[in-house]
Amino acid sequence: MNTLQRQVRVQNILLSLARELDASLVPPGWEQQGTFKERNAQLAGQLASRGVLVLMAEVVGTTLEEASRDIHTWITNYVNLYTLLAGNLLPSYPVVRSQYADDKLPAIVVVRGESSDIIRVIGGCVAPYIADRYGQPLVEEIGIRGLMDIILDELAAEDLDGKKRARLMAEGIVILRNLRNAPVRQLHLTPYIRDFTTPTQQIKVVVVDEEAADIPVRPDFLPETGELRQPQQRQQQQTASPPPTNRPIIPRKDTGPIGAQPDSTDNARHESSRPRSPFASWRQEGNNKPD
Repeated sequence: MNTLQRQVRVQNILLSLARELDASLVPPGWEQQGTFKERNAQLAGQLASRGVLVLMAEVVGTTLEEASRDIHTWITNYVNLYTLLAGNLLPSYPVVRSQYADDKLPAIVVVRGESSDIIRVIGGCVAPYIADRYGQPLVEEIGIRGLMDIILDELAAEDLDGKKRARLMAEGIVILRNLRNAPVRQLHLTPYIRDFTTPTQQIKVVVVDEEAADIPVRPDFLPETGELRQPQQRQQQQTASPPPTNRPIIPRKDTGPIGAQPDSTDNARHESSRPRSPFASWRQEGNNKPD
């Protein structure tokens, strides 16, 4: 499939989704405005702002099993990122669904989330960031931390207490790192929603000191002898609150071909539909490598 054919395919998928969601997104004469790439980027961004994220990636693996596994893992990480953010910031909007747009390659996946704000941020911050960095040396840790800080800033997460923010940052960084290191080549669709091309150059990184966040305020006057003791209530809270961990969100194994069902302890849930996978036709045709 050449570049023009790919752009036409992407446009047809985006147009179908837009007309289903809001026909005003594609007014008469829309197809004569700009280039394929410009139109597709604009429409993909508008869809993301309405809770529909379109992602596209080429497989790097040379066998059917490798390609299918890698695409599944790649999209699972996007689903897990939505789940993490919704569970901690917008628990009233837990549902996220993912499905293939068609049965062709490169794989195009549609992710729909109840929270259009979260989908907008993932589509406008994470997706272009990951696409930009394919084939580059592994990004410095500060870049991933900075990206996670942008995500929380866009979602107005300033009300989180120090420990909860630190835990959310840690788990989000694990997912972003998995996306950054995924063995698939993610292709550009959605544009950045901020005026930057390299997030690590223009972001303010906030590193939360988890231990310092729990130190009581020093009083103005101290006794001349004896040690300063913490209130009993604070000691009980410290004992009851385990430290945050850096564990990734691990999907269950009994879900559909794309996406992941979070553990039952999470606040978000994922509904997976079962459209025909592009790898099914690959298997039937006897190919050992995608176009």
